[in-house]
Amino acid sequence: MKKFFIIFSFAILFVPYTVFGENEAITGTPGSPSENETSQNTSASIKYQTHIQNIGWQKYVDNGSTAGTTGKALRMEALKIKLDTNLQGNIEYRTHIQNIGWQNYVKEGATAGTTGKALRVEALKIRLVGEIEQYYDIYYRVHIEDLGWLPWAKNDMPAGSEGISKRVEAVEIKLASKNDNTIIVDNGSFIKKYETLKYQTHVQNIGWQNYVKEGATAGTTGKALRVEAFNIDLSSSLEGNVTYQSFIERGSWESQPTTNGSISGTTGKSKAIQLIKLNLTGELANTYDIYYRVHSSTYGWLGWAKNGEIAGVNHYSIEAIQIKLYFKFDQNKNRLKTKNHYIEQVNYKPAYYSQRDSRWKNKAYGRYTMGPTGCGPTAMAMALSGILNKSILPTNVADYLWKYTNDFNKRLAGTSGGGIIHVANRYDVKRTALKNKTELINALKEGKIIYAAMGKGKFVKNSGTHAIVLFGYNSNNTTNAYDPYDQKKNGAVSINLIWNEKSKDPDDYSEGTVFHSLERY
Repeated sequence: MKKFFIIFSFAILFVPYTVFGENEAITGTPGSPSENETSQNTSASIKYQTHIQNIGWQKYVDNGSTAGTTGKALRMEALKIKLDTNLQGNIEYRTHIQNIGWQNYVKEGATAGTTGKALRVEALKIRLVGEIEQYYDIYYRVHIEDLGWLPWAKNDMPAGSEGISKRVEAVEIKLASKNDNTIIVDNGSFIKKYETLKYQTHVQNIGWQNYVKEGATAGTTGKALRVEAFNIDLSSSLEGNVTYQSFIERGSWESQPTTNGSISGTTGKSKAIQLIKLNLTGELANTYDIYYRVHSSTYGWLGWAKNGEIAGVNHYSIEAIQIKLYFKFDQNKNRLKTKNHYIEQVNYKPAYYSQRDSRWKNKAYGRYTMGPTGCGPTAMAMALSGILNKSILPTNVADYLWKYTNDFNKRLAGTSGGGIIHVANRYDVKRTALKNKTELINALKEGKIIYAAMGKGKFVKNSGTHAIVLFGYNSNNTTNAYDPYDQKKNGAVSINLIWNEKSKDPDDYSEGTVFHSLERY
């Protein structure tokens, strides 16, 4: 009995190995072959080909080789994969396509993607199904625009990107036995933009427009309509916020930045936003850069600002806004034109009119005509046309002064000092009295146009006084003059001469000076 018991015990201990040894290791999990048994009892290989922009279908390549191109900036448009194995099962794959999204899975040898539509593959997934899935893992990685090779993905993980408009340029695919740890898989194999950005503007004569998506234009162009307020809505899984701040016409920067979902600017006050600043906080700021640009009146689209920089032109209305989010690593942002996103100093240049122009020199205002007495309205028309960037004729100014004030050709021939104040208010331009030479020089350096009443000297040969305009500052302490009576006197002139030959006639003075700077609010 003892001998029989020993033999029987040996048989029981031996049976599990001899019966199940083909499919399981002694210590393995049922259904999971050992690496040694996989290599001895199964065989599997793959080959794959890609359809590439400007090339078409390339030749098939084998396990682990590169299909596609690198360094040529050509998009991959489609993919085919074939599996050769003695195991039951199949290979399935799908692609994420520009303007389409994720397509359905296709099986071995079928086309995933598109051809003839010029659409890029942006990401892909590959999986094994059936018996082969028990023995092998499928690994794959993609080479994408700007970022190069991403880490390896495996077994239906996504590889590539979504929401950042990056093309896949090449792919490598490998079959490896289960438990093969030589290939390192990383979640960085797939980059997805989970943030959703939209924004809207409140526009003159229109009111609130509908929200637009990231990168689209909010506002109007070519209609000379000001943006008066705007709102940003950023939905994100990351901690942090978007903040934004406006500089309001005739005012200053808002005291505090506005946060996501709130309104920056004003409504119902007919005031333009002239400058903006946008920023990100928290994890959002660590992950993304925020870029934005504005369409300013007269100047059009400016360069792109980013991360708290000022966008806009001093004194000019914003008419439209565009906003984009970029991953910190995204090299596409380097292609944006960023120059002149903020124009701090506006160097106004006046138009030129002659008070002796045949169109109006004989037009009478009271006892006098424009030819001999219209220097004041003509000088103001030159300045206003340059500041407001539209045609304002000398007769437009003269008509206003004659009809609504007593400062032109009524108490005396010509325009009194008070006329400059009335005209500046009428055309809604900012006027500043310049009471010393330093203030005059600083205003010229700041790009403002100067209305100047001159006495005897370069611009007045005999008695009387004369109005001219000055603009620009030159390094040799000169400025540029436009003389409405004698165009030959236009050009550079010494600022010392201007100051020394200013009018001393009390009728030319307002607020204690004959020099007034003019600019937009």
